Amino acid sequence: MNLSTTGMEFASEMVIKSMLNGLKIAEIPTVLRPDGRSRPPHLRSWRDGWRHLRFMLIFCPRWLFVIPGLTLSFVGIALMLLLVSAGTFRMGQTGQIGLSVNTMLAAGAMVLVGYQILLAGTFTRSLGTIMGSHPRNAFLDRWNQRLPMEYGVVAGGILTLVGVILLGHATWYWHSRGYGELPREISVRQVIPSVILTSIGVQTVFGSFFLSVLSYLRRTRVSI
Repeated sequence: MNLSTTGMEFASEMVIKSMLNGLKIAEIPTVLRPDGRSRPPHLRSWRDGWRHLRFMLIFCPRWLFVIPGLTLSFVGIALMLLLVSAGTFRMGQTGQIGLSVNTMLAAGAMVLVGYQILLAGTFTRSLGTIMGSHPRNAFLDRWNQRLPMEYGVVAGGILTLVGVILLGHATWYWHSRGYGELPREISVRQVIPSVILTSIGVQTVFGSFFLSVLSYLRRTRVSI
């Protein structure tokens, strides 16, 4: 089973990897007896509890990466779309609360962080499959077969190109105003979205290359 942990989480690792390897698990009755040791036990509730939780999270990329990443990305994209369409969004009975540049920056950061977490989850799952610590996933297998590395590079290139075009348009508008201060509407609707699109596009391109490397390693490992 390639057990590797050295602490109290060793028992959890045995159970998890036994399930992943399809091994038979049985419960053996035992009798609880008084502790005859003269020293106090080594168990530390918080430290050992956290080590167990950390180990189980590593074996569950969905809860550690996918769900937090999707949540951040969804909320950030919703805010960005709202501000791109409205420019400045007013809230409250008298419109005293305005969402504009600062909110767009926060929303863009949420999208970037969420996307990076999703990429980390994808890398973790692929690497775990190669190492044998995660079962093969039918969805990821179909994804790798139907959407090879070239599709990811093309999609990332398109996102990058759109971001560069938007940034170029904003730069031209800035030039036409004599390089003065840009209106908030331009910053919200063009500058910040262009930076976010360019960043996501570049990450998609290089992330696709890295996933291609992992796929090659998996094929090589299986063939060996």
